[in-house]
Amino acid sequence: MIHHFKRSEWINYAIIEIIRIAVGSLLPGYVHPDEFFQGGQDLFFGCPSLIPWEFEQKNALRSIFPPTLLTWIPLTLYSSVANEGEGTITNKLSGLEILVLPRIFCGILSLIMVHAPLYFLTRTSSTVGPTSTMWLLSSSWPTWVFLNRPFTNGLETMFLAVLLQVVTITLTSPTRDQIRMFALGVLFALAVFTRFTFIFFGSPIFVASILRTSSTLSSLIKNAGIYLVGFMIAALTIVAVDTTYYGGEYNEWNLYVAP
Repeated sequence: MIHHFKRSEWINYAIIEIIRIAVGSLLPGYVHPDEFFQGGQDLFFGCPSLIPWEFEQKNALRSIFPPTLLTWIPLTLYSSVANEGEGTITNKLSGLEILVLPRIFCGILSLIMVHAPLYFLTRTSSTVGPTSTMWLLSSSWPTWVFLNRPFTNGLETMFLAVLLQVVTITLTSPTRDQIRMFALGVLFALAVFTRFTFIFFGSPIFVASILRTSSTLSSLIKNAGIYLVGFMIAALTIVAVDTTYYGGEYNEWNLYVAP
């Protein structure tokens, strides 16, 4: 009886998530112009291509990482699989595909990076099926709108949820896994280059995880070093990609750092 109830609960939850991703991706209008300016539809697939002022070389205020992840990668993969027509990707894809597919991708990504961590963070030993927090989040209007659009705000939320889960696992684990510590540093760098405001959300969690996992001064230095290595590798990789995109010169140390 309990197993049947649990299965039916998950089925109902899956139906809500499918409706959220399908309907939320087709909702008319837009929340804010940044949905398109930050999302990459105009930047990569505009007809003609429109470069928002934040991504102009003379300004270079934003990293190319978020729009690449949220728009360019899913549309490029879709175009490769669909193999529609000839010419550039922009010519192969319709305006509806360029508009809706990144939204569907963001909806699926939020299911993996927000809803899945939320289950592990809110469940108890007596939990049967999805938690009440998951039901609330899945049926809320902000989730339907913001987490279904290629917003950097939405991606920042996803990174925060994953950070909370990894930190929780790290703090509750009997062993201190250096790979998890390294992953936290990488995750923090990706989030900061998505939106610099993540520093204010993630830093307290990040510092607390270092202090809670360090019993001595030497272990504190060691753990902080592992975090720092992960952060620097991810950060330098993004800086290299941004510098290439904005046309910087490595030999002249003309690097672009745009979190």
